[in-house]
Amino acid sequence: MLLALLILICLHARLFFLILIDMTTSYFILSLSIAMFSRGVSPSLFAPFSG
Repeated sequence: MLLALLILICLHARLFFLILIDMTTSYFILSLSIAMFSRGVSPSLFAPFSG
């Protein structure tokens, strides 16, 4: 019983962590693209980040 509860808590914490990372990443990409569009920078600036 205790083990199942612990596993459930771990899964929920991991899910929350993944959602947090996803939100942070999407916010970063959104702010980056807004900055790009507002300055009118060419997409060639994205070349170093695309890997």
